Amino acid sequence: MVSADHKNDCEGPSDAHNFFINFCEEKCVCEETDPGEWAHVCYREREEFTCMSTARRQRFLDTYKAVTTPGHPQYALMEELISMHDVGSSSIHDPTWFLPWHRYYAMAVEDVLRNEDCRVTLPWWRWSKKSATWWMGSPFLSASTWLGTDSNGGCVNDGPFAYPAWQPNAGGCLTRDFFTISMPSISQISTVLALPPSNYVAFSNMLEGIHNTPHMRIRGDMVTYLSPRAPEFFLHHGYIDQLWDRWQRKSPAHLGSYSYDPLAELVKTFGATPNNVNDHLDLKTSGVRYVHVKSNPIGPGHLNILPFCLMVPWKPAKLQKQIIFDGGKIEGAIMNATDAMRRVPQLRPETPSFSELRKRFDWWFTDADPLQREELSVKIARMAEQNKEFANAVENPISPEDLAKLGNPASVAMGLDLDSDEFTKILLEAKICQEGWDFDDTKGECKKNKQASKDLRKEIKKQGKIVGAEVFAKKDAPTYSASN
Repeated sequence: MVSADHKNDCEGPSDAHNFFINFCEEKCVCEETDPGEWAHVCYREREEFTCMSTARRQRFLDTYKAVTTPGHPQYALMEELISMHDVGSSSIHDPTWFLPWHRYYAMAVEDVLRNEDCRVTLPWWRWSKKSATWWMGSPFLSASTWLGTDSNGGCVNDGPFAYPAWQPNAGGCLTRDFFTISMPSISQISTVLALPPSNYVAFSNMLEGIHNTPHMRIRGDMVTYLSPRAPEFFLHHGYIDQLWDRWQRKSPAHLGSYSYDPLAELVKTFGATPNNVNDHLDLKTSGVRYVHVKSNPIGPGHLNILPFCLMVPWKPAKLQKQIIFDGGKIEGAIMNATDAMRRVPQLRPETPSFSELRKRFDWWFTDADPLQREELSVKIARMAEQNKEFANAVENPISPEDLAKLGNPASVAMGLDLDSDEFTKILLEAKICQEGWDFDDTKGECKKNKQASKDLRKEIKKQGKIVGAEVFAKKDAPTYSASN
């Protein structure tokens, strides 16, 4: 049981963390706002897309479609915001502006959505939880409550954004052309988040390098300057912003890390959303929180049941049955074991040459002037070098074929041998056990909690369905086989 008082009381320290959910579904938390002064502070909660309930996901999709449909009162504003990412967009991708500008951009678009329905926020998509099989399963499913599937370069013809029922701003149709190789792994991300606060420029450049890869994996509209036409643009950028926020929360020095003028006005802004850099350096002061799952409005307390979206169905070679791990805990263990992760058998990131990357990012150079072309070439060279550094950090590479032979769908999805002695050691040092088991500090091992294990099996049998490396609520589960 988690102590979570859902009350309006907010008079002093004893009421700290009391909260209620307001009409717009913001979480209003009792906090000390000034020395000795206590009040409820309300936050927009941005949910991880695959963790949203079907109803909440449908509400977001319906709202997004509404404001991007000609004739809607918000359409002109949305059209202006999307077109802002087009002409002269190289400026918003240098380290001065890249992170704060895209944070502003998300807020501006979210404000438009909330003009239509104040309960809606921009979700984020944690593609790293199955970085090696990101194109399988959620969120690219054909049902109207997901995003639709690949279109091999043509018009998307299923899901909520199917042509011609929905057409993006600037006309035409939404396109995708999946390049089915891995996204950046959690190990690669952890290397970036381990950078010190003393070098913001290096952090911004490396995080942008991580950011570039999903654009080049999804392709289609995502490899044009009008990529915000694609709804997955905002889900992907939400994750990048969440990672920046995660880095900022490490210490006051991280939060204050910015190598340029924090009072400067952002380039390429529009509308009423605050547009100074300093307005977007701290999400807390902007009233935004990233969460996996929306806070529960029912009180005074609620059970802390691991949501299906965080469950990792694991089938060790030594066992005949699947077990469940908490994906959030696994991610945390990897983030805290950057050096040890080098020795874990895992897929080695691809290392395309400068010329190959130059071909993939040829669209960057459209309408670029000579100086911009030179800057973009430097950026591509930096990406090529970063990819080599990531690849060289893998001391024990394993091929996709050999990883598949191990028979553990979770290993295939995450691109590493989760059953290896090296990774088992990382989990034990982090005191992480499979769900339904507890860590015994005296023996330094995991022990089965019979009641918790029984409750977990019962919950999955009653409400869930395991498909490949994911656990879905039954009503959300895709109908294809795990091998698709």
